[in-house]
Amino acid sequence: MDIPALERAVSTHLPEQFLPAVVRSVFLARQMAHAACRAEFDDTELLNVEPFYLRGKVESLLRDAAKLHKGLGTSVVNSSGWNHTEISAGPIVLTAHAVDSPCAMVHDAMYRKSLAESQTSFLDPAEHIPGARLYALLVHSPFNPIPGRGKREFGYLPGSVYLAFPEAALKRYAHAINLYDRFPDLIESLLPKEWDEKARLAYRWRARQRTA
Repeated sequence: MDIPALERAVSTHLPEQFLPAVVRSVFLARQMAHAACRAEFDDTELLNVEPFYLRGKVESLLRDAAKLHKGLGTSVVNSSGWNHTEISAGPIVLTAHAVDSPCAMVHDAMYRKSLAESQTSFLDPAEHIPGARLYALLVHSPFNPIPGRGKREFGYLPGSVYLAFPEAALKRYAHAINLYDRFPDLIESLLPKEWDEKARLAYRWRARQRTA
C-alpha cells in the first residue's frame, strides 16, 4: 500500500480549493434536504424520501463545484437505471456516497467494482497497469447526536466527510482522509454558532472512523 503516492495524487490532481468546496457542498446538501423534506413530509414518509433527495442534491452540487475548477471533468453515468456523477481529475475518478457511520464501507455495486478494478496499480507500485484509474469515494454520514438532544434541530449536519480509497475488491478502504481533520477551520465555520467548545469537540470526536 503506497499511501504517500495516494496523497501525492490528491495534491497533484485535485485543485487546492476543490476539497473544501466539496465539504461545503455536503453541508449545504444535507441542510437543503433536511429543510425541504421536513416541510413537505411527516416523519413516516421522511425516512423514505430524504435519502433520495439528499443524493440528488449532493450529486448536483458536486458537479457545480467541479465546474468551477480548471482541470476537472464531470459526467453523469447511467448504471442499471440509476444515474450517478463521476468527477475526473487526471487519473482520479471520484463518486459520492452516503453511508451510515463515519467512513463506513459502501455497498457493492457493479459500477463501483468496475471503477475500482485497477486500484492495485496505485496501492501496489509493483502491479503497474497502463492507463489505470485511481478511484476515490467521497463518503458522508448523518449526524447522530445523543438521543433526545438536538436531532430535530441539528439533524441537517453531516456527521462526517471522508475521501476514501477502496481496495479493488471493495471490501475495505486502503486509505481514508478525514476531511474534518484536513480542514479544521472550515469545519469550525460551518458548525452552529450557538455551540460551545464542548459541543464542538464532541461533534468532531463523533466524526472519527471507528475501527473494530
